[in-house]
Amino acid sequence: MSDITEQLLRGTSKGVGAKAALALEDGTVFFGTACGAAGEAFGEICFNTSLEGYLEVISDPSYAGQIITLTYPQIGNYGVNLEDAQSGKPALRGLVVRDMCATPSNWRSDMALGEYLERNGVVAIEGVDTRALVRHVRDHGAQRAIISTVDDDVDSLLAKVRDGDLIRVNGQTGELTLLVDEAELAARQPHIPDLSASRVGTGREMFGALREKLSGAEQGATCITF
Repeated sequence: MSDITEQLLRGTSKGVGAKAALALEDGTVFFGTACGAAGEAFGEICFNTSLEGYLEVISDPSYAGQIITLTYPQIGNYGVNLEDAQSGKPALRGLVVRDMCATPSNWRSDMALGEYLERNGVVAIEGVDTRALVRHVRDHGAQRAIISTVDDDVDSLLAKVRDGDLIRVNGQTGELTLLVDEAELAARQPHIPDLSASRVGTGREMFGALREKLSGAEQGATCITF
């Protein structure tokens, strides 16, 4: 951030956030400011180019263990309505945006996006050229990444992100285990439904399902006979 930009921000309601950094395992580093929880987040760097629906993306269980980059220039402008969340809490590890709106305008908003991320322990960084980041990921492939609000030393960040043990996730998202060792995997038995009696109803196995999809199925009066 340039000195002029910092001076301008100090005169607004948003102010200047704490320093933050994003490092990819290939050595690419971006600097910005924190806009979520403090700390460090490790995960696979991915991106989403949607123009709206940032809360649905952030709360989508399919992004578990990943750091998501949103390419739309400003994120959070209509705040967070908890009714729109697709799961009970965010599953992603971290969030990267160009600009985080600190003062949302929406009568349905329960809170600002930054507050939602902080409450749920999601480390986030803003001030990053997200489109340049996405082009880099698209050209060089998905890779491990780290977001840190407590460490801005490039060598230190790269050492951490290249340490495979730090990337390993084991049961961090509740029912969904992203990575397990062979012993744990062998101990897990598949769920076999009881087919001894005929019954009618809606069946769903919660391995990270979107609320929107489930409610749609229920509203459609879908019945499955076993």
